[in-house]
Amino acid sequence: MLSDLIAALSTAPGRSALAVVRLSGRGAFDTALRILTLPPDHPIRPRHATLATFAESDGTVIDRGLVTFFPGPDSYTGEDLVEFSTHGGLLVPGQLLTALLAAGARPATAGEFTRRAFQNGKLDLLQAEAVADLVEAGTRAQGRGAIRQMEGGLSRRLDALRTGLIDVLALLSYDIDFPEEDDGPVDQAAIRDSLSRSRDAVAALLDTAVVGERVRSGALVVLAGRPNAGKSSLFNALLQTERALVTEIPGTTRDTIEADLDVDGWPIKLADTAGLRTSDDRLEQLGIEVSRKYLAAADLILLCVEAGRAFD
Repeated sequence: MLSDLIAALSTAPGRSALAVVRLSGRGAFDTALRILTLPPDHPIRPRHATLATFAESDGTVIDRGLVTFFPGPDSYTGEDLVEFSTHGGLLVPGQLLTALLAAGARPATAGEFTRRAFQNGKLDLLQAEAVADLVEAGTRAQGRGAIRQMEGGLSRRLDALRTGLIDVLALLSYDIDFPEEDDGPVDQAAIRDSLSRSRDAVAALLDTAVVGERVRSGALVVLAGRPNAGKSSLFNALLQTERALVTEIPGTTRDTIEADLDVDGWPIKLADTAGLRTSDDRLEQLGIEVSRKYLAAADLILLCVEAGRAFD
């Protein structure tokens, strides 16, 4: 139910110096005050961190940390929201979350704080998706792309496209419904020019979609070649770890091995494939079939050839 009280750990669980627990929804402030002990003569100020003691309902102290109240609609979710900053680890954040649930909150589902931000008009759908992209980002390019989308870059382009199409629709409707008005017929050339600009804008967006998907998921780079051409050695060297087995026996790699790689801030999915040759070994044949599927899907193929051997 929208606006019911939810709580969740907003930082990764585990050993750490700090942890953040969020509480959002109707009655968030009253619920938070039931587990807080504030310093004397120190009133809560919205959007100002306040040092407080967190305790269970029976008075057992959980921790001493910072609490910040964000009155809605000027909060991340658009609702009354409280953030508790505690010491990290498993015990303290878990105890605090248990106390909030005992006070009437329910556990938030995955992404529910951002979903409420979208439903309350704090983010549009593209910005909400960008939040997830930023959390999952592992390279600078992924982070930059997510930030641009969170700041509304793509949303503004789509809004401009929508506005242009609505203007054309309005002119066409006017021309159909009021053809005999004093202003005369609508300039057909102007409509064609506007539609042409919209078509070009859509084409430009589609072109950037391919790049955006590569940035989001990583370009597939496949190492291919004959057996014993050095594919697995190159694979290990690029990863700077012994991930793939390397021997002098041809056909050591029987299945494709994938690994994520950051190349100058760009995400890469690197694939080491079975050597390509004619073989009577059924297991090796299966590995070669998988290699050919990877070759068909690759964004870039690095052909590995032994030094001194001619291309054929």
